[in-house]
Amino acid sequence: MKRLGIIAEDHISIMSSIAGIPEIISLVCECADHPTLALMARSSRILHEAAIQVLWRILPDLFPLIRCFPEDAWTLVQQDLYRSVVDITRPLSSKDWTSFLKHSALVRMLGYRPGGIPPSWYRPFASHCGSGIISLSHNVWDKLCLCRPALLLFPTLRALHWDSLHLPTIHLAPFLLHIGDCMREIVIEDHMPQQDPANMLVTVHRTIVNRFPHLHHLHVHQSQLGPQLWLTIQDSLADLVRSLTSLVSFTWLGMPMSETVLVALARSETLSSLAFNLSSDAMRPRDAALSTINRPFRRLRYLKTYGTMQAHHIFSNTVHLLTVLEVCMKLSEALLPLTMSFTAFSTSLQQQFCSSTLTVLKIDFSRPPMAITGEEFEATVLRSDDLRPLLAFTCLESFTLISLGPLSLDDTFILEMAAAWPALCTLTLNCSECHFSLHTSWPDSSDFTLPSLRVLAPFASRCTNLQDLSLCLNAACWRDNEDFMRDVELGGAYAELIRGHNQCQLTTFCANYSPITSPESVIMFLSCVFPKLARVRSYSTSGSYWSDEKRYNAWQTVDNYFALRRPRQPDDDSFSRMNRLS
Repeated sequence: MKRLGIIAEDHISIMSSIAGIPEIISLVCECADHPTLALMARSSRILHEAAIQVLWRILPDLFPLIRCFPEDAWTLVQQDLYRSVVDITRPLSSKDWTSFLKHSALVRMLGYRPGGIPPSWYRPFASHCGSGIISLSHNVWDKLCLCRPALLLFPTLRALHWDSLHLPTIHLAPFLLHIGDCMREIVIEDHMPQQDPANMLVTVHRTIVNRFPHLHHLHVHQSQLGPQLWLTIQDSLADLVRSLTSLVSFTWLGMPMSETVLVALARSETLSSLAFNLSSDAMRPRDAALSTINRPFRRLRYLKTYGTMQAHHIFSNTVHLLTVLEVCMKLSEALLPLTMSFTAFSTSLQQQFCSSTLTVLKIDFSRPPMAITGEEFEATVLRSDDLRPLLAFTCLESFTLISLGPLSLDDTFILEMAAAWPALCTLTLNCSECHFSLHTSWPDSSDFTLPSLRVLAPFASRCTNLQDLSLCLNAACWRDNEDFMRDVELGGAYAELIRGHNQCQLTTFCANYSPITSPESVIMFLSCVFPKLARVRSYSTSGSYWSDEKRYNAWQTVDNYFALRRPRQPDDDSFSRMNRLS
């Protein structure tokens, strides 16, 4: 027992000496969650400084800082069941600001979720209480500015997501004046004020140029401005882009991008990510200054565009982007028939991007026309020849197409796709669901061609890195198990693959609205061709326009079989019990 006591004392001594090393304390704080950090900050003087450094590094809004004032200096008033408003109730003295300034100097990211999750991926995160979301009164910022004891309220702030602060946009320019020159990212996703929005934006542009010349990321998503207002701000926006010599990523959504701004972006030596609205009226080949620039967008790697097919076609003929790795195109067509054929559109993409560089391509008709007649619906069908020019991109790792109408693809094209894209990891070929109510006979109609389920075999042998596949197929090629076995014995294209060693990594298959006759035959085929398959999905009858419950139940039978292959999830009851016992 005495020996055990000596060992225990030595262990405590070693742990105490380790806990006194600042580097180890910092590493522990980096891995701790917010409740743990709050407990560490209150439990020990040694842990306090390291804990609050991490605890205050990222704030969702200004409310935690407002709470640093004395309790009699602010109030929280419940407006309704889901919203409470914070307001300053009295003038603030210099002593009242002590705690506020101490903690505001620690803030690096303001308006972000804990963990620094980019707001462009998630909705803005706000403080919450028992009564719902907490927001600031419109005059809170004015009261803070009137009695502030320091010139800079956020001297070390590096990233700002303005919409999460719940302040009127008119306060944006004054707010930027109270931030130090360490700022690297600004996200503005807000509605313009009704009075003089153009001058407000011009003031913001000038403030950014003067205060943050080394800004790396600027993301602006505003409501639509009228043509006259847009002409007022485009010159100041072009000056802003030219002045930010370290700009890495730039987003301008809600308003079309003028050619003047695009020319300024094209000359940037640092820009690697760009997202903007295309306008067919903003660029014309006859006066495109972009075509005169030597190697425009020379460091661009990621591109996301919004607009019509015609606007994309004009842009692709104006500038060639040979260094882009990932492309996402959000296409919107206000009227039908389409302004141009998809064959011409895909051909223009083949000419704009480098076939040996592009790795990710996403084409999404996310905003289809509201009213479509039967004839117009037929015009939206995409066939194999429409997509064949895209096979030139031989290094594609991910391809996604959310088409405006049904996909009518033959077996030959699917085989060509497997041969052209050996590095493929994700393949998604879907149709916008909102059109199925207009043509409910698809995909069973003879007017459309569906590739056979058999053509998936070449993907297993050639695209060994394929992990996710979404495609509407004809899975009714076997009536029963005997029919499937006869097909194998006859030496089909997949027979050798079934008998041989298969290295395909496919884990998820979405069958969409694929016809199916024999679930057992489909299970035998998929389990042999894709040995690591764990999930098979199809569109449900309750969440889509397709209402064939028998078909949905058949695919559900297939998924139930592959559910046995899925790894046990950490939240399973048995897994939780095992952790508690250990």
